Amino acid sequence: MNPTRSQHRPASRAGVVAVLVALAGCSEGSKELSASEERTFRAAIEQEAGSPVADWPAFLEIGRDVCDDDDETFALDVATFHDQGDLGQLKLIVRHLCPNRAPEIAEAQEDLGLTP
Repeated sequence: MNPTRSQHRPASRAGVVAVLVALAGCSEGSKELSASEERTFRAAIEQEAGSPVADWPAFLEIGRDVCDDDDETFALDVATFHDQGDLGQLKLIVRHLCPNRAPEIAEAQEDLGLTP
């Protein structure tokens, strides 16, 4: 017996909804900052780096890209920032732009065998 097209539709819709929900749960992306929040974030980054950020809009864009990364790429970001001695900057990026991802830093460090 061949099922009719209408018999497939509910399962297909349910499958699409499940995939979209799963993808949405991966990352909420970066949040928009108020002018005050952005000033606070920039000051924290510059204090951590020990110098002014020459191209703040580019830095902010990189931070947003990091927040939007999938889980595997985010773990690689943790390794890269760690290896370059800039993990403090990554933690500030996450704290200010995507705080929902903060637990992933420690998880990635543990998974990759990196010391905190």
